[in-house]
Amino acid sequence: RGQVAGSIVHDFNNLLTLIAGYAGIVRAEVAPSAQAGIDEIAAAAERAAALVAQLQTLGRTQQAAPRVLDPADVLEANAAVIERIVGRAIEIRWDRRDAGLVVVDPDRFEQLVLNLTLNARDAMPEGGTVTFSLEREPGATVAQRHDVAARGDYVVLRVADTGVGMDETTRLRCFEPLFTTKGLKGNGLGLTAARRLMHDSAGSITVDSAPGQGSTFEVVLPVHLEGTAAPTAVPVEAARGGADTGDVSDGRRAATILVVEDDPAQRRLVERVLARLGHTVIAVGSASEALARGADLEGLDLLVSDVVLGEGSGDAVARQLRAALPDLAVILVSGTARADVLAGIEGAIFLPKPFLPSDLVSAVDTLLAPPRQRGVGSNR
Repeated sequence: RGQVAGSIVHDFNNLLTLIAGYAGIVRAEVAPSAQAGIDEIAAAAERAAALVAQLQTLGRTQQAAPRVLDPADVLEANAAVIERIVGRAIEIRWDRRDAGLVVVDPDRFEQLVLNLTLNARDAMPEGGTVTFSLEREPGATVAQRHDVAARGDYVVLRVADTGVGMDETTRLRCFEPLFTTKGLKGNGLGLTAARRLMHDSAGSITVDSAPGQGSTFEVVLPVHLEGTAAPTAVPVEAARGGADTGDVSDGRRAATILVVEDDPAQRRLVERVLARLGHTVIAVGSASEALARGADLEGLDLLVSDVVLGEGSGDAVARQLRAALPDLAVILVSGTARADVLAGIEGAIFLPKPFLPSDLVSAVDTLLAPPRQRGVGSNR
């Protein structure tokens, strides 16, 4: 099952990128009365992306890559997505305290947060409130509620909703594989993947719920102490979402951008988004063509490349072009690879598929910003 899941992930994420991408473009061009339908398309694409990530986790088609991260940064980076997922009928409350660092796979932890958000939304069909809170607790206190070691401190993440709640039978079974109360709407994978992630990370997840009283999911992870051995920290990806891209009119500087994508539909989407911003775009379909064209472009500012190409790879293209153009900015995109492919490519940005046009625009603007406006992580 894991091999089957892995074999379809790349192509399926490409399709989801097209769906979400063109939904974002069309939304900016249609009348306000039609935008609600476009929003539903984008939301459906996000749910499909969540399902793909769950299949990858359960099938172990992605190698776990734990990193040191701050859960508060994950909530901040995904705030726009969370707001879009829950919709206008649900109020979001935040209590993001400085609870400490943890060691966990960043992609899988982000997916856990989004899965809990989806569950909270579905539990409140008539609207309500979902609260995200973070705090730090002693291990002895946490061990009274969770099957974890009592030593040290733990970061405690709670996602609480005011929804329909669960009876005791449902509460006891909700983490079972394929168990769902959502009928055809559910797949029974999200909470199973969350429990597996906690098991792999020396943490735990529980739920407190009762009919008509809402549900509170509690996630605990050991606090990582600075100075102790742990994987190298990586920055949390920039926030998804934001305004949909339109014609350039906000002072962006025009740049020359080389796009490398072996899927023609994906290539057309990226080319269209960037051209609408006033950039000069050279789009090619292979690594060899990218190296040939890139060698002739002394004024090349930015490379945007898929990682998985028919022959060669995007990260290899980036390294070779950087050898000739040290100031070249780089964005690598992929539906199967991980941010680890950026190793050795200083200042590059990793953009996971599926992504929205606004995600791509944000990444491009970050790398092409003047030095005094640019944050940490750019090479330009």
